[in-house]
Amino acid sequence: MRILCVVFLCVLSSFSLLAQKTITGKVLTNKSTPLEGAAVYLNNTSIGTTTNEDGEFELSVKEGTYDLIASFLGFETARYSLDTKTINQSITFKLSPKANMLNEVVVSNKKYKISPEDRAYFLSQFRRSFLGKTNLSFECKILNEDDIEFDYNPLTRLLEAYTKKPIEIDHKGLGYKIYYDLVHFELTPKTVTFLGYTRYENKKGSKRKQRKWRKKRKVAYNGSLMHFLQSVMNDKVREEGFVVDHFKRIPNPARPSDSVIAAASKRLKEINGDEGIKNFKMVSKKNLNDKATRDQLLKKANQIEKIRKTSDLSNMVDKQFQVKLNEDGTYEATTTAAFNRERDSLTEIVRKMRLRRLVDQQIKQDLSTSEFSANLDGTYYMKFPHYLKIKYMKEPEEDNFRRGAVKLDYQVSMVTLYVDRAKIDPIGVLVNPLEMFLEGYWSYEKIGDALPLDYDPNN
Repeated sequence: MRILCVVFLCVLSSFSLLAQKTITGKVLTNKSTPLEGAAVYLNNTSIGTTTNEDGEFELSVKEGTYDLIASFLGFETARYSLDTKTINQSITFKLSPKANMLNEVVVSNKKYKISPEDRAYFLSQFRRSFLGKTNLSFECKILNEDDIEFDYNPLTRLLEAYTKKPIEIDHKGLGYKIYYDLVHFELTPKTVTFLGYTRYENKKGSKRKQRKWRKKRKVAYNGSLMHFLQSVMNDKVREEGFVVDHFKRIPNPARPSDSVIAAASKRLKEINGDEGIKNFKMVSKKNLNDKATRDQLLKKANQIEKIRKTSDLSNMVDKQFQVKLNEDGTYEATTTAAFNRERDSLTEIVRKMRLRRLVDQQIKQDLSTSEFSANLDGTYYMKFPHYLKIKYMKEPEEDNFRRGAVKLDYQVSMVTLYVDRAKIDPIGVLVNPLEMFLEGYWSYEKIGDALPLDYDPNN
């Protein structure tokens, strides 16, 4: 397949740019012991704090809805969904010790023992699938790779990753220290799926570095899903450089049906002698005149006497032909030319099995914002059937995105909704990102190009 469909899942927080609200609370063990130094943060943002010696925290946030995360080494991460409009009391997290997950992984690996060479290969696959293959992803470095464990099933070719500690990433390109609390990671030959909680810290640096980071953050933002959704809410999709086309997928007319392919495959196996009819054999006229060869052919059907009396068999004028001996004593002779025509025709049908089952059919070009989104009393939604092909015209593809020498001077992403409509938070992200499936350029950009939700492109 030319396009690798990739699934990039991340539990996102959402919030509105309104008045400040102070959130207080405690982080305790499940036995009510205070945890000092526990991280408390808004998921996928740079907004966070740590607890004091009594396990207490205080966090100033803007009004809105959030996923508030509490994490501490050796304990299960906890999540609390809150709405600043309704919460009127402090929040108490009680964290449970983590199960011995990595030991369970070692036990399961008895079916497939991971060697040092395997681990090195799995790590390279993990980096590429988790960080991405973009120019910015190459400026990321995972600082604690030894904490990542793998489980591999060679039959399904499924690679899973686990870790007891958050993955620490030094992003030298964007100027962030990123902590990713991995909940789930699966890699197959066609898809990658990972889920977790992200905390960003701004790195310290000189004014020159700060300018460099701001510039690269803007590059990461331009053409991103966040940029597109904010353009939708501002009704500036075309102005910001996006062109939206509407497509649907239909059965590929060039690909035969599965039943036709199965019948052709069965017949081809019969002709090639893999199974079924064993009485087909290519012989030449010269070989047919040889009594030993002829008798060997005829004995297979146990019809030696009847066939010898038939003059047609010795009077064949073709240099090569195909003979089929039937159980009732009759035979069929087919010239090699006809035989080869049938085989070639069947081979062509079976070869078309590799064609895509579905192909794209354009419904409409250059949609207006109202044709794929809805504004209901100030709340925005993505709403459309089939899928959208979204082109960002202001940046070309990176060299690593597409194999071969041909590169587009714009970026193309495909978006499919799993629901009738998907709600957009005012900050410019989906309230539930699992309601949307991404292909193309947006699936190519992963952690290495991700920005915190409190990133302001105008600052």
